[in-house]
Amino acid sequence: MPIKGGKLTRKENRFIDEMVKTGDKVYSARRAGYAHPDTAGHIVAAKDVIDASIRQRSAAKLQNEAVPIAIDVLIEIMLDKKQPGNTRVNAADKALKHANAGVEGAEGKEPHEMTADELARAIERLNQVKADRARPIVELEPLVDTGLFD
Repeated sequence: MPIKGGKLTRKENRFIDEMVKTGDKVYSARRAGYAHPDTAGHIVAAKDVIDASIRQRSAAKLQNEAVPIAIDVLIEIMLDKKQPGNTRVNAADKALKHANAGVEGAEGKEPHEMTADELARAIERLNQVKADRARPIVELEPLVDTGLFD
């Protein structure tokens, strides 16, 4: 049960995080610290607020992590002259549909109907979407081997 004030408990938040990663109710309940994960996983997942949070966080993960990769792949296919023409057109079509084809003068056009300038603007817009969604890379120092775990 969520704590008073409508906030989720620490266990519930951990359960949601694990469900987004794995989709496994029992494993997620175990990782969240529930005493009886076999039953708790199913009970907790059945709560409307938990289910909604899992769906929301899963959608956000897809949007933030998978979509930029998909756009990169589509752009690579579109620009690869070794790919068959229909493959490049299909990639461009999918990319433009994702970007809502908000390119001036290209609305409603199929990629093969666009001019070179319209396609270039569409690719530029997709690259901008990708850049807007990029996550910063954090440089970390390597751990020093102290020999404690040998």
